[in-house]
Amino acid sequence: MSVQTADAGLDSKLWSGRRRALRRNLTAFLFLLPTFLFLAIFMYQPTVNVIYHTLFRWDGFTVERYVGFKNFITMVNDPNMHIATRNLGWFFLGWMLQRISPFLVAELVFNLKRERSKYWYRTLFVLPMVVPFLVTIMIWKFIYNPLPTIGVLNRMLGSFGLEEWQTAWLSEPSLVILALLFVGFPWISGWPFMIFYAGLQQIPSEVLDASVMDGCNVWQRMVRIDIPLVVTSIQLVAIQTMIGIIQEFAFVLIMTAGGPAKASLVPGLLLFMAAFRGDQMGYGATIGVTMFIAIFILTLLSFRYTTSPFARTRRTRET
Repeated sequence: MSVQTADAGLDSKLWSGRRRALRRNLTAFLFLLPTFLFLAIFMYQPTVNVIYHTLFRWDGFTVERYVGFKNFITMVNDPNMHIATRNLGWFFLGWMLQRISPFLVAELVFNLKRERSKYWYRTLFVLPMVVPFLVTIMIWKFIYNPLPTIGVLNRMLGSFGLEEWQTAWLSEPSLVILALLFVGFPWISGWPFMIFYAGLQQIPSEVLDASVMDGCNVWQRMVRIDIPLVVTSIQLVAIQTMIGIIQEFAFVLIMTAGGPAKASLVPGLLLFMAAFRGDQMGYGATIGVTMFIAIFILTLLSFRYTTSPFARTRRTRET
């Protein structure tokens, strides 16, 4: 009898503990439910809807017509998509170098001896970020104005006696991508600078002191210590830049609208033109899904092949 009573008491305690755990889990789920609903309604459902529309020919108003994978075949054979992809490659190389180059500035500022100098240089490099990017674009359109009496760049060339170099910078197919790569610099470099500088500040002081004792100069320390230890920050900047480049269309739309002669056309702008100007919603959805797949694959590759020494050491210990 006493054994049965003890077993019954133990079962009662176990059941009571399970009910408390279930109540805690239910409470947590109820608190998270609004977030799940928000994500499901405004993110997951539109994503599934876009993937669904890649299988249809639809102008956004009339009845959809199922075409299977014809939209993808059309995209692969579309000359405009070939041009946009090629231009995207040039933008990718240029803007990636532009976003990674602030690491050198962050390294120089980090190695300054006077804290007051560090403060002023940090402020000067980050200050342009307060200017809205749309304002920056309009400033650069004014700089690139082809009229020598209005365009700042052509006026400067004329003042130095270089009239033969004056040109319509945004109307020359051979120059337009190079001209667009300079737009926003250094306004767009403040954010990478902050990320890199914060990463350098996280390097243990013992490591820096040991490098000084070993006789490392600035270049050796940057290559062998700083870059390997802030590779996570570099990875973050690279991924954000990659996503921004693939999704970019507003900047090109305002500056050149994809011209001249499609010399600055990019996939994001092609998507916009196909879906909202050409009434090809299904084809636009196909381009959007392809861009999403490209971002997803490149992000996975970035995480796979760029890992910090700390992560590699932890992974080795776990195995």
